[in-house]
Amino acid sequence: MSDDGGWGSDRLEVTYAEARAVLDAQNDTMGDIDSKAMRTVRFNVLLVGVLIAAARFAGPSVFDPALLHLFNPRPPQYTYERRRPREGQEVRPAQ
Repeated sequence: MSDDGGWGSDRLEVTYAEARAVLDAQNDTMGDIDSKAMRTVRFNVLLVGVLIAAARFAGPSVFDPALLHLFNPRPPQYTYERRRPREGQEVRPAQ
């Protein structure tokens, strides 16, 4: 073996060092992305927990039925029947 640490040439040593630097940088970037994702998940879980606790504490009246349709994209199925006037009832035109 030679004194260069087991590398056959300087080119292999430089290639290894550069590859190691790239892999370390990629690993650091993935770690940063992972930690940001975990913080986001923790925040969302905390927010949902607070909202559920507030809803249970305040009761069902806290949610306005007019706003609940935003969470249900399908409109409710209503049936409209045309009413006939009763005997002796006056029919007024719609305004």
